[in-house]
Amino acid sequence: MSNFHSTVSRRDFMKGLGLAGAGVGMASLVSPAFHDLDELVSAPESGWKRPWWVKSIDEPTVEIDWSQVKSYDARNKPKTAREVWAANKKEKIAQGMVDWIRAKTNPDWKYDGWIERGGYPGSTRELALEGATGFGSFYTNPTPSKFLGWGKDSKTLTPAQLGVPKWQGTPEENLQMMRVVTRLFGGVDVGVVPLDENCKKLFHSNVASFEDVDDPYETTTKKVIPISAASQYKSVLVWTNQQARDITNHTPNALGAASMGLAYANYFATRGRIQEFLRGLGYEGLDVGGFSFSNPFGVLSGHGENTRTSTIMTSPEHGNTLRAVDRIVTNLPLAPTGPIDGGIRRFCYTCKKCAELCPFSSLSMDTEPSWERPSDQYPGGFKAWVWDASSCPWCNACMTTCVFSKQNLSGIHDIVKGIVGTTSIFDGFFRDMDVAFGYTLKDPESWWEQDYQQQPVYGIDRAV
Repeated sequence: MSNFHSTVSRRDFMKGLGLAGAGVGMASLVSPAFHDLDELVSAPESGWKRPWWVKSIDEPTVEIDWSQVKSYDARNKPKTAREVWAANKKEKIAQGMVDWIRAKTNPDWKYDGWIERGGYPGSTRELALEGATGFGSFYTNPTPSKFLGWGKDSKTLTPAQLGVPKWQGTPEENLQMMRVVTRLFGGVDVGVVPLDENCKKLFHSNVASFEDVDDPYETTTKKVIPISAASQYKSVLVWTNQQARDITNHTPNALGAASMGLAYANYFATRGRIQEFLRGLGYEGLDVGGFSFSNPFGVLSGHGENTRTSTIMTSPEHGNTLRAVDRIVTNLPLAPTGPIDGGIRRFCYTCKKCAELCPFSSLSMDTEPSWERPSDQYPGGFKAWVWDASSCPWCNACMTTCVFSKQNLSGIHDIVKGIVGTTSIFDGFFRDMDVAFGYTLKDPESWWEQDYQQQPVYGIDRAV
């Protein structure tokens, strides 16, 4: 049977477009009923449902020479234009931090919102969920999470403290469970990368230290991830957070910066809740987001592909609107997920829309990606289009202009993505049509003039 782009057969292609048989879409109109968390997590519906044209593969679509991948020293990371700008105002920023700290450490500032639990009914994981979301944790710890979690500041009770058994589940059951709770906490999708020798190279060498110890710890110079047989820290849990596309469209402007700030605030909270949930199960989650690059973990776990936008991973479902591909190392047994091929990277060879519309010419216009890097400041070992950090102010233009940065709930977008993901025949046509239909940068003033009652919550319109 002949294939388009060798990713799907003609039969699957036609079936995906709804042209092979009647009544295919009717089953989706029937919603299953779940009575408790156990039923929800164990149901097939709670698995990672990808578009029909996205295929699981053994190796990422980006070529990687692992013998050339080296643990990166983040002290050598090139400074972006935004970081240079911030450095020029560092005194003002520092004073603001001092004022904030003073306000929070004032003896008159108190929050006595925690009351000892009176015996709410629930399984181990339900008690963990309640602890991670209620007055037990988030409201009394409204700060970004830490490498070891909130530790002595945590109000989420462990199974030992509650007198209940530690949660026990298969790696597959645990993965389903983490998908359900992560979506509840504000994340989008969940994947898992095994913590093997190659994976260890993705952590910054000036911070991460892998030692043959049973328990994690940190000093002023390093954060230690245990690799002893007893430690069971074998997986990196990887999840995504979506940025508000509606407001991001109006960029480069402070509106774009606002959408970025909101996304980061949400993802810090999501990470902390996940750490607290794991604590309530009887496990731990180590915050490694600050000393590892997000793109490789997103690609290896199957969230998306490495594309022309370089440091920003592109997702089949969300394009470039996933502001943070966050990650923690955990000792909870988890089934690994693998990379995908959605035809996105191949589309980048033809499209170039993000690079053409980049106001600062920070993205490569080269047809072919390269193994070469402009300097040792850029991590190597993979064939990529290289981003110019020195001219990039994080303006968000490449996020909103990507052809894939639209939701699949609008039928035409799902059809277009499916065709793009399986055949290159129409790549140039769809790229031009994307601009013709107005999917480009917008005047910031138009955002303020919109009908607020039609404005999507969090700026995320599920229909576009």
